[in-house]
Amino acid sequence: SVQIDGFEKLTNTFVVESGAKKQVKIKLIYMNDAGFVLNITPPDALVTFDNNPIPGAAGRFESKDLPPGTYVLKVTHNDYFPYEQPLAVDSKTAASPLPITLKPRASLTLTILAFPAFYQHIDTTTGQEVGSGTLSDKTPLTLKDLYPDRAYKILATHPDREPLELPWSMPSGQTKDTREI
Repeated sequence: SVQIDGFEKLTNTFVVESGAKKQVKIKLIYMNDAGFVLNITPPDALVTFDNNPIPGAAGRFESKDLPPGTYVLKVTHNDYFPYEQPLAVDSKTAASPLPITLKPRASLTLTILAFPAFYQHIDTTTGQEVGSGTLSDKTPLTLKDLYPDRAYKILATHPDREPLELPWSMPSGQTKDTREI
């Protein structure tokens, strides 16, 4: 048994024949106070550390005595966009709180009254199309996984009507909205 201050205790049994010379290599694992503290919003999010779920970690989680290295931290929740970040831990890593606030997912339920209609949904912040398709009846269409803090526009075309452009953004503090065009 070997115990050196600041290192993990090592216990191994070695059998060596009488008079024989054997070299034994011992790897010492440094114990440190390195760690991290997470403050997570929403408090019921799922936290994984290197793909291992950490039960009860939501809200506030503290980890100490981690071996130096880089870990992958993931925080997920069905109503929010996932968060993923590599976390470098070394002997100098302080356990100061790391605030993590997930961004909520927003959705828009859209009913196009004149059909058949073709629609395009565009994120005007990035200029990228986030959805498109054809609606053949008045069945409402729900556009999901939208950022509530971005501006969007919906372009709708119908064979017998002028094209329609509807600027849209999520009302402040909401994550769901309904529109008819």
